[in-house]
Amino acid sequence: MTRKLGKFFLIMGILMLIVFVYTIGKSPTTLFYFCFGDAILFGLAIILLRRSRAEQPKSERFSLLRKLFWAAEEEEE
Repeated sequence: MTRKLGKFFLIMGILMLIVFVYTIGKSPTTLFYFCFGDAILFGLAIILLRRSRAEQPKSERFSLLRKLFWAAEEEEE
């Protein structure tokens, strides 16, 4: 759930950035609100996406080679 919410905030931040660029010629207060809101949304998105990062499972690729080399290293010692 946290990851989905982080992605939502990221998409909303991107949309708000587009609106910010579109409103560059408008009033300065509008620019401030869009810039400030955009920074908050990007910050929340980064925090939520980092918090929800799961541990990657150990790869089973080349497991036979690892076993063979591990056994060869143990025999040498």
